[in-house]
Formats: sequence, C-alpha cells, structure tokens
Amino acid sequence: MVDRHDYPFFGQTTGMIVSSNSRSEPYMFLKCIKKKQDGSWEKASLGEGKTVKFSLEEMMEIVDLFKGNADKWSGFHDFNGEKTQISINWENGEKKNVWVKINSYARRFQGGQMGVFRDLLAHILDEKIAHATVMSVQRERIKEELTIDSDSSPINTKIKSNNDLVDQNDEKIKVKGKINGQTDKALLIVFLNGQESWIPKSSIASRLEENSDAFQELIVDSWVLKKNKVI
Repeated sequence: MVDRHDYPFFGQTTGMIVSSNSRSEPYMFLKCIKKKQDGSWEKASLGEGKTVKFSLEEMMEIVDLFKGNADKWSGFHDFNGEKTQISINWENGEKKNVWVKINSYARRFQGGQMGVFRDLLAHILDEKIAHATVMSVQRERIKEELTIDSDSSPINTKIKSNNDLVDQNDEKIKVKGKINGQTDKALLIVFLNGQESWIPKSSIASRLEENSDAFQELIVDSWVLKKNKVI
C-alpha cells in the first residue's frame, strides 16, 4: 500500500489533480489548472491555478454524494482572506455524471474518469480513516494545533478568545456563534469576532437550535476551532 497519491484528470480546457501527500494526514488536496491561450497548461508548482484542501469530514460528505445519498454538495473556504466557493453536483439531477466547480474552474466527470475519481476518493478516505486517526498521530496533530499553558490544568481553564469569555473543558470549548448556513453534516457559523467558518456537526457536543438566527452557546472540539482560527 502506497503512502502518496497524485492522479490527474484532464479535459479539453480544465484539469484537476487529486493529491494526498501521506495517508497519515487528515486531509487531501484538489489542484485545478486551465489551458492557457498559447496552448500550455497552468503549473501548480509555480503557484498557478487553484489548490483546495479538503478535511476528512468534507471528504466523507463528498464520498457520500458519490454513493447516491445526496444530490449536491457545496462548501466555502476562507484562507487568509482568499475566498473559495466549491460545489459538486450531479448533472441534470441524474446520478451518472458529476460537475465539480471550484471558483472559475469547472470539470465534468463521466464514464471511466467518473469511476476512477469516485473510487480514488473513497480509497484515500479509507486509508486516512485507518492511519490519520490513530491516537499517536492525533496527539501530535493536536499538540501542533493547540497552544496549552503548561502551568495550568486543561480542565476548567478560563481563556479570553472570540471577543468573549469561553470555558475550555478537556478538549472541547464553549463559544457563542450564530448559524448562517448548513449542509447535511456541517454548519456555517458566524462567531462573535465576526469570523465565519464551516464546522462539522460531529464536532459539536451541545444541543443546537438550527433554525435560530440568534447567537447561541456551542460546545465544539477545540482542535476544530483552532484549525479554523476561531481561537
């Protein structure tokens, strides 16, 4: 079993490359490139094109779509002020061909390419579920993503963040946020500091009022908040 995957899917004017550097990383990349007017292709290695990072949760939702359990999937990324709109949907509502759109990059998958794209994503997800969720790997990743004061206990520690006082209890944090959108498995939440981020429902431990447009208390896995730079 290999540790790295890079597989290109080229059309007449748009190409997309599925990339995973390691099965122990809880994410993968989709690199998008276009054909230039002179007939050459954009080069991701030169910073051209568009590269999008997908989390395990997002990969799971996309694979779920390919299984026929959803008609479409959409996501929104905001990295250092660069906003990216992502949508994946079946063509004409029929679960045969699929369109992948990332900002101005659009690619239609059909036939054999559709099958390879679907099965490759499922294979990479299975690898990462088996290797990127191992406790030793998770501990190292959490250490990198969280800054913990060694002089204080992680239990019932008060920290100042998100323009409000939050309680850190073990590896979950209580924050206030307002639901601004949702998919089957994720919520688009606006926090008190004005930041808007997609948060997996599986990372939220508190009971939600999903139809409320008011701020409410949320208990969320701390590494998710850290990853999205909410805290």
